[in-house]
This record gives sequence, C-alpha cells and structure tokens, in this order.
Amino acid sequence: MGRGHVNRPRAYACLVALVVLGRSPLAHAEAPTPWALEGRYAPASAEADRAGLEAAIERTAAPFFFAIRPLVRSRLRETNPIFATVEIRTAGEAIDCHTPPVRVVDADDDVATTVIGLDEKPNHATHRRAGEALIQRTWTSEGARATRFVRTGDDGLTLQVEITSPRLAVPLRYELHYRRVKP
Repeated sequence: MGRGHVNRPRAYACLVALVVLGRSPLAHAEAPTPWALEGRYAPASAEADRAGLEAAIERTAAPFFFAIRPLVRSRLRETNPIFATVEIRTAGEAIDCHTPPVRVVDADDDVATTVIGLDEKPNHATHRRAGEALIQRTWTSEGARATRFVRTGDDGLTLQVEITSPRLAVPLRYELHYRRVKP
C-alpha cells in the first residue's frame, strides 16, 4: 500500500471503536450533577407574595358566612406562612425539603412518611419528582396540601401551593417566589 492510501475497513473499525468508547461509562467518569432544585432560597419579594396570598385567602374565605370569615382568614394565614427559607437537598434516593418549621425527608417512591406539619399535628408526606420539579404532598383526615417546587430562571424557585379540605368550598391556591442564596 502506498503512502496516501487509507485502509477503509481499518478506518471504519477505528471510528466505530471511538464512538462506542465515547459512549461507554468507562470512557469518562463524570461526577453526578446536582439536581437543579438543590440549594437554599430566600423570598424574592415578600410584599408581592403577601399580597398574592391575601387575595387567595379572601377568595377561599368568601363563601363562608360573614360572621366566621375572620376566623377562617386567621386560620388560613396561620397555616400558610411565607417561609423565611426553603432548602432542598438530595442524598441517594432521599429528598430533604426544609421549609422551617417543617422538614420532610422522603424518597421519590410514593411511600408516605410522617412529619409534624404546619398545623403542628402528625401529617403523612410524600415527595415525587416530576421532571425538574418536586411535588410534595402532605395530608391528614382534615385536608391536604400539595406544593409544587418549580425552578424559575437561573436562580429562582416558585412554590405553587394548593390546600384542599372538606371544610373549604374553594381550595386555597397561591404562589410564593424565592431566589437562590448562599448556604
């Protein structure tokens, strides 16, 4: 074979080997990338969130008899705070979501764990990943809370909350907005 001649079968074999090795887990060991939601967050705009929460509480309280609306509003405000921080971490299969004073550590397996909820009573809780979002459900016989943690922008987090109960004619639905901060 001459100097400028290429052995086509050998060239194809080398190309196939490079492609296969390039996709092989042994070819380049990469550290697992952290989940996009992992981090610590603080309120982005507590005033705007407070206004949105108050409007949602008014919508939910409106169907009640006028004399008990103040009690309904008070109870809803009490159990639906704007969290000072939100922290999400993972360790193996466990997802640790801390919204003080509540910390839920649960695997993404739809098996409920028990936590002390915002109502200061034992609650069942589960975590479920939905793409890049985290869905946290807590419930008792008195009602349920579903919180969807969604990444917004490069350093934002939105909590989409829905509270349902046989006692509420209209579910309480609101959003809270957070920004990533240093731990």
